[in-house]
Amino acid sequence: MEHELKRLMIVYDEKAFVDSVEVVFTMMGYDIITANSVVSAIGKAREFNPEVIVTDVRFRDGTVDYLLDFVERELPQTKSGHCHFSS
Repeated sequence: MEHELKRLMIVYDEKAFVDSVEVVFTMMGYDIITANSVVSAIGKAREFNPEVIVTDVRFRDGTVDYLLDFVERELPQTKSGHCHFSS
């Protein structure tokens, strides 16, 4: 049986986007944690151990590169990739 991903972290500084994505994925059975900055995301990711992270690319406290470097080093089981959301 294939493992079903269930822990999702959303890292985005636009609350409306976070709220929308959180509702959809919660209804699909995911455990969700959110962060609105790179520093917050790194701290929460250590505790939550997400399987997937959905993130913006620019934040006031750095770019997503810092977060991705952390994930690559500390959370190798977390899925990585990218996509583009536009409104």
